[in-house]
Amino acid sequence: MNFLTAAIYLLLPVIAVMARRLGGSWYAPAAFFAAFWSVFAGLPLIAGPIVVAPAGMLFLAAACAAVMFGAWIAQRRRVAIPADAPQLQEPPFLGWLIAACTVLGFVVVVLILASIQVPGARQGLSPGAIISTIHQLAIARNGGTWQEPAVARVLTAATFLGPMLSGVMIGIRRSGSRRWLSLAALLPSLAITVILTTKSSLLIPLALGVSSYLATSVAAGGAPALTWRRALVLVGLLAALAAAFIGIQMVRYAGWQQGRILSVVQLLWLDSF
Repeated sequence: MNFLTAAIYLLLPVIAVMARRLGGSWYAPAAFFAAFWSVFAGLPLIAGPIVVAPAGMLFLAAACAAVMFGAWIAQRRRVAIPADAPQLQEPPFLGWLIAACTVLGFVVVVLILASIQVPGARQGLSPGAIISTIHQLAIARNGGTWQEPAVARVLTAATFLGPMLSGVMIGIRRSGSRRWLSLAALLPSLAITVILTTKSSLLIPLALGVSSYLATSVAAGGAPALTWRRALVLVGLLAALAAAFIGIQMVRYAGWQQGRILSVVQLLWLDSF
């Protein structure tokens, strides 16, 4: 551990607490930003496989301070909102837009599957054949001998927009089946992650969906509280996601030395930082 980096890191939680007092909530952008980096910049110092340079930590501290300074300026110039201001309304055709994005996402999946012609992959729908196809596809994709069709790359934007709009719906609505049915917008991203073994295909839509949910909830006047129950559910979901990514990575490396679980876990641990 670099002790200068550790000393600079102490600025991050201090800025986070100051931003929390300034904004009045951990969901305030400045507080959330600083709190996020207090966690993700602190983990490598404790158990990270790489050394964090002081300049990198100083940049993060300066960035957190800059966001807090911007929030302070915005708060001084904020116009008071009347108490009788209209409540946040659901945008028109939101459900139809989510459905359209979901359908376009599945079109991307079909286009990818239709374009797969990988030499050496076993034919069939048996587990061994599917693993072999995904493995050979990963080799071809990383080697530059295969890439997804141009139309699929363009339509992939729908797999980002759909979850983001789903977060808006869940943030506005308090009940109803359509509220949770909107999560179907994540299914194409999940399928793409399994086929291409690209974790970002699922992580980016998840980040967009969670961000839009938090922002919409705050705008609607119902910022979600982080209870112990919700914290346990969140930990469980993160553990399930990590286990799924380990499985996907093992399929990608099937037949290689890196396909062993210890090698995969070590690689993902390094990539996490």
